[in-house]
Amino acid sequence: MCMEYDMARTDLAVELNESISKKSGSLKGIIVNESTDSDAAIKVTEIKITNKRAAEAIGRPQGSYITIEARNISKADESYRKKIVDILMDYIRKLLESNIEKQAHANTTLLVAGLGNRCITSDSLGPLVVDGLEVDYHIQTGQGRDGGICAVIPGVMADTGLETADIIRGIAKQVKPSAVIAIDALAARNISRLNTTIQLSDRGINPGSGVGNHRVGINKDNIGVPVLALGVPTVIDAFTIAVDLVSPLLKNCTKEEREEFLSRIYMEGISDMYVTPKAIDTDVQNISGVISEALNQVLHI
Repeated sequence: MCMEYDMARTDLAVELNESISKKSGSLKGIIVNESTDSDAAIKVTEIKITNKRAAEAIGRPQGSYITIEARNISKADESYRKKIVDILMDYIRKLLESNIEKQAHANTTLLVAGLGNRCITSDSLGPLVVDGLEVDYHIQTGQGRDGGICAVIPGVMADTGLETADIIRGIAKQVKPSAVIAIDALAARNISRLNTTIQLSDRGINPGSGVGNHRVGINKDNIGVPVLALGVPTVIDAFTIAVDLVSPLLKNCTKEEREEFLSRIYMEGISDMYVTPKAIDTDVQNISGVISEALNQVLHI
C-alpha cells in the first residue's frame, strides 16, 4: 500500500482521478475534459465515470463530476465574482436539464438542502448558502401554482438524532420536488484547492465521507428524486500535510523505511486532525454568496 495516496482523504473526484493516474495511468471508463481561462486563472475539469469498473477504482458512482478551480473565488472583486457566477450557473443548469424529466421542467419545484454545522465555520457553507437563497415555494403554492424553490437546513445528527438523508427524504415525500440540490463543505487532498474550488455532481453526496464520518448517502436511490451535489473543500487532514512536507526528505529511503516512518506519524493520532485556512470566516462568507447568487439566477429563470 502507498500511504502517501491511500490514506489521504478527499471528496474531490478530480483528486481521486489524479491519484489513480499517478499510480496506474489513465483508466478506461473515466473521461476527462479540461478548459482553462488563463487570464482569470479559472480551470474547469469535467470528469465522467462511464462504467462500473471505473466507478469502483475511483470510489465514486457513475456520473458527472465538474470541478471549477478559481484561486480568487473568495475575494470580493465584483467582475471576477460575476465570471464565476456565470460559469457556475451554466453547469448547474446543464446538470438540472440532464437529470430532470422533460415534462417536469415547466413546473419545476426544487429543494435545496444546506448540509453541515452552522456553529463550525469550516462546516457552515450549506447553511450560509441557504441563508442567501430567494425561496418562493410558499408564495407559488399559496397562489395555487406549481413549482418554486424551497430550502431546508437539516442540521447534524449530534443535534437532531436523525440521519440527514431521512430528514430530506421525508420533506421530499411531502413536497415532491423535481430534484434536490445538496450543498456541503468538503475535504481536499491538495492545499491549493481549499476555498478555491467548487465541485458539482449529479450523483448526490455522502455527508462526512471526506473526513471519515460516513453517513447515509443523499442520492436518488435514498431520496427518490435526482440529487445534485455542490460543495467547496474547506478542510484538509493533517496527515496529508505531514506527508507532503516530509516526502522530499525521504527520497533516499527505501519503500519499507518510508512506509514505517509514515505509519508512525499516522498512528500518533494525526489522522483525526483537520486543518482549515485562517481566513475561513471571510472565505466561506464570500464563497457562499457566490453560490447563492448562482442558484438564485438559475432557479428563478
